[in-house]
Amino acid sequence: MAKKFGSTCGLNEKGVDAFLNDAEQLDKGTSRFPWPKTLKGKIKAAIDGMAFMPAVKGKVNDLVVKEAGPGLLNRGPFDSKEVA
Repeated sequence: MAKKFGSTCGLNEKGVDAFLNDAEQLDKGTSRFPWPKTLKGKIKAAIDGMAFMPAVKGKVNDLVVKEAGPGLLNRGPFDSKEVA
């Protein structure tokens, strides 16, 4: 039985899906766009239950770089200033 999705920064599962779609769009123009099909599911599982948005964005950046490649300047979809 699959674990039921909780909440991430007050977003329900549908909100997290929209958040990840927006994050993927930020990668447009990089070599890793579009993301591998399984990446969003991995990210969603990793951020489930997190409550601090800068930490969520940092986790997304880490997983995207690790799973999909360095992209532009070895950064994730969110600008490093935003997650610092």
